[in-house]
Amino acid sequence: LAPISSLAINVPWFRSSSIVLPNYHHRVVIMRASNGNVSRFVSSSRAAPPTRSLQTTRIYSSTSDTPPSSSSSSSVGDKMRESNGKRPSVNPTIINAISEALLIRSDPISHPNDTPMELSTTTTAIQVAIAAGKLSTKAIDRRAATSNAVTGDEISSTFTQEESQLVAGRVIGVVMRFQLLEDFLVDKVGNVSWVRKYGEEGSFGLLPEELAELMVTNDDNDDDGDGAIRRRDTIVDEALKNDPLLRMCRAECLYALFLGTVEEPAMEKMGQSSQLPGGSAVDFLDADKMEVLGLQ
Repeated sequence: LAPISSLAINVPWFRSSSIVLPNYHHRVVIMRASNGNVSRFVSSSRAAPPTRSLQTTRIYSSTSDTPPSSSSSSSVGDKMRESNGKRPSVNPTIINAISEALLIRSDPISHPNDTPMELSTTTTAIQVAIAAGKLSTKAIDRRAATSNAVTGDEISSTFTQEESQLVAGRVIGVVMRFQLLEDFLVDKVGNVSWVRKYGEEGSFGLLPEELAELMVTNDDNDDDGDGAIRRRDTIVDEALKNDPLLRMCRAECLYALFLGTVEEPAMEKMGQSSQLPGGSAVDFLDADKMEVLGLQ
């Protein structure tokens, strides 16, 4: 893995860039059911969903960082991947690392060696970048360990140096923009009425209190956002610390917004969008979430 200094050169959107917040007003209905198993059901119907568990579920990619079972360790690798030359997605590793960064930020006392994960009056940008870089290195190492666990997958499933640099650059890019991306996420979701109506805030990694705080801030013209920041420091941090599923959904959405509003525009401007491993397409969210986030 290249050091932070070279990552800043190889990843042109490493430096901070602004995000335009367009007005958004659409109606979509998400229907999800959960009975303890990992499942997802999405309907294009505009009708109100039936009463179901509001627990958000997600489908795990076959390229996730979950170590293979002992039975798969005796296999001879992924022959299909070897034959078609398709590389494993870097997205699961990046999303897991962002989720871990959210956990560290919400409970820094329990992770003293991994902080800081957020810019503040007591931390500098380089400190946050170094901490995020170390976190991404751990994620890449875990990925390498799981790839080596299956005979024959050592080459086809292990990230290349270019892919590893991309993982590190994207993780650093999201962590450095946590507050900006979270404000953007709250703004996008808060302008879609059905999310609050059907209690679907959790599927975007948000709490009802965050959207309620947005409404109060807008009504009071509180431009400094002090109320929203205090809310995040207490209720939201506690929820992110104790709810891995909420944390994962938030990480997915923040990463998607980063790709769609920071990385992709920057790479297109330089004419290099096709040079990134796997490109910048958001292929890990369903169509309804994409529409709410304005990424379609």
